[in-house]
Amino acid sequence: VILTGLIGIVLMSWELLKKLGWLDTDVSVESLYSNWLIAYSSLLGPIAGIMVVDYFLIKNQSYDLLALYKDNAGYPAWNTAGFIAFLIPVSLTLVAITTGYLSWFYSYGWFTGSILGGLIYYFVARSGVRS
Repeated sequence: VILTGLIGIVLMSWELLKKLGWLDTDVSVESLYSNWLIAYSSLLGPIAGIMVVDYFLIKNQSYDLLALYKDNAGYPAWNTAGFIAFLIPVSLTLVAITTGYLSWFYSYGWFTGSILGGLIYYFVARSGVRS
């Protein structure tokens, strides 16, 4: 949040100076900022979907809070199902950015990423991949 806020202050102050007539340039930082937010949310969407599905559907709303912070206390150090469910939507986002195909997937990045990430995590975690 702080990083996005700082980038927003830097980029939007450029636009403010341009609109006041103090800067004469054709560079539009507004579109760069919008693309930054879409790309950032495309990375956060799958994480949100995975977290919601893990808590509500896989773990049935019961975590051992102390075990989360201890080594070898019931939770693995790496969640393989989570990584798989994260990497697939991020890969599709990268395909959408670089090739132009699946542009709708990138345009609605948080929603498509969270839904797809959650669905993939549910099926991979239920199939027995160590989570």
